Amino acid sequence: MSMTTGMKNVSVRWRKASRALKIDDQKYGIRLAEALERHKGPEYAMFDDPLEASVFFLLIEMMKEKENGQQAATTGKSQ
Repeated sequence: MSMTTGMKNVSVRWRKASRALKIDDQKYGIRLAEALERHKGPEYAMFDDPLEASVFFLLIEMMKEKENGQQAATTGKSQ
């Protein structure tokens, strides 16, 4: 299985798992799957494990959101 296929499989499983969450938490599961789907291609080459790659790229997305939120708070603008 290729890394791209592996990452896609993780994303699909996370979307399915999100349905089993409480209604209020489902949106977060979907957001995680969507964030994972934004990462594609050659950047996977540094990983052998799709789950490790998934966590790595999700942490990057979370850090971006946090940074954007902090910038918005200091400038008073919404990103």
